[in-house]
Amino acid sequence: MKSTKGKAAGCALAVGAVFMMFPGTALAADEVWNYRGVVDSLSGVVIRTAASESSGVAGYLQTGGTADVIEAEGDWYLVVSGDVTGYIKSEYLALGDTAEYLAGVYGYEGVETYWDGVALFSEPDANSSIVYEADAYEQFVLLEDEGSWLKVQDEDGAVLYVPAEGVRDTVVMAKATTDSTMGGSTGTSGSQDSSSSDAAVYDSGSTESYETEAPVYETEPTYETEAPVNETESTYETEAPVYETEPTYETEAPVYETEPTYETEAPVYETEPTYETEAPDSGSSSGTSSGSDLDLLAALIYCEAGNQSREGMVAVGAVVMNRVASSSFPNSISEVIYQSGQFTPASSGTLSQALANGVPSSCYEAAQAAMNGENPVGDALYFNAGSGQGMQIGDHQFY
Repeated sequence: MKSTKGKAAGCALAVGAVFMMFPGTALAADEVWNYRGVVDSLSGVVIRTAASESSGVAGYLQTGGTADVIEAEGDWYLVVSGDVTGYIKSEYLALGDTAEYLAGVYGYEGVETYWDGVALFSEPDANSSIVYEADAYEQFVLLEDEGSWLKVQDEDGAVLYVPAEGVRDTVVMAKATTDSTMGGSTGTSGSQDSSSSDAAVYDSGSTESYETEAPVYETEPTYETEAPVNETESTYETEAPVYETEPTYETEAPVYETEPTYETEAPVYETEPTYETEAPDSGSSSGTSSGSDLDLLAALIYCEAGNQSREGMVAVGAVVMNRVASSSFPNSISEVIYQSGQFTPASSGTLSQALANGVPSSCYEAAQAAMNGENPVGDALYFNAGSGQGMQIGDHQFY
């Protein structure tokens, strides 16, 4: 098992510095987003060694990754993320309500240790073997709440058990890495060109460049000249979607060119959906949690993998279908998606918002493909943004 002591120490330093910024009482859950930023660049960012684009590269942080702000220096933030300390241009890091919203989109329901020495066990039994002892503030993805025991996963993909009294709820998000071949901590391949600006473009292949605009992908997937247009209340134009929380996003949205492109309209379902030759239109996506299975699955894919390739979107749908087929999970799509403690968008309200506003037709096509049996992940029942064991597809690890 890889040691996590260094990371925990780094986190402790970050928390200490943050409390210097906010002296007095402990911060409320929503106040954490006053200093915990989320990358809202569509292509990730470079973390610099100094507050200058000509300075060296300290690390890399993917879209939706998080960093704690220690102090502001002009239009730069000094941040700590994982093992990396350095500077990010403030325009690429969202704080406050926007950061909290993005955490609901990119984050995973998790837990964080209260103190040093919290034991993690191989089984939900105090008499089972202790795998290792965690330092304070270590984070784990929550797989299942078993009452007095929590089933969690560490950054290496290992499944462990921790007593509930030793941890508290948190949102687990990607952290920075010093490896130029990693798109944040999720392990997207690429190489770095330090001569360009700090908005990083992570390819799905072996090359990457750093630009100020939305990424241009030279390998699969590629992106079209216009973003998908929804006929519901939300429309997707050439610029990034305008969120209802302040501030709005000014970077340009990625343009999808991956095949197949779905240009026809979907049938309007009046009863149980019948699947025709045309791709489902997102115009039928409005609704609430009582929407059809196709609506629910498409909305979940949008929330969890809307910025991924077609394969990455189908893979998320396949995990849901694998759970439906498994005796360890509920036997319907809606029950699987809304099962307590499983999918963050379902519990955070992000899924309901997507159902109400509509999702792109590409997410509907991916959902339909998964429901029809397309499965790029085998019998995988879980996925996360880590880089541990399992199958890597885009920014996600499936296992």
